[in-house]
Amino acid sequence: MKKYINLYVISILFIYAGVAHFTNPQFYIKIIPSFIPFKQFLVDLSGVLEIIGGLLILFNQTRKTGVYLLVGLLLLFFVVHFDMLFTFQVSENMLLNKSLLLMRIIIQFILIYWVISLLKLFSNKDNI
Repeated sequence: MKKYINLYVISILFIYAGVAHFTNPQFYIKIIPSFIPFKQFLVDLSGVLEIIGGLLILFNQTRKTGVYLLVGLLLLFFVVHFDMLFTFQVSENMLLNKSLLLMRIIIQFILIYWVISLLKLFSNKDNI
């Protein structure tokens, strides 16, 4: 039962995050490093891929692909997180500081571990 809770929470988290790329794209566009072009395209693409990854992990036949997709995205997102940590200027309307940005990087490692753990939790070929 616990493994299904993990599975559904991760799936919902990534589907929700993916949808947020379309409901609030300006938030994501603002945090993409200045040296990266095609910001709107990348926000849309990452949103679609997060939704797809969140769906793929739900099924035994596609779970491994979904895990690899989500871990790949999480690794790519380090570019944004480290750029923000080292170059981001805190503005009046954003409640961010260096400690929160560092915490975000730590949480990213935890998310990667959590997503990878799905492979072990479902290694006995359980089907949903």
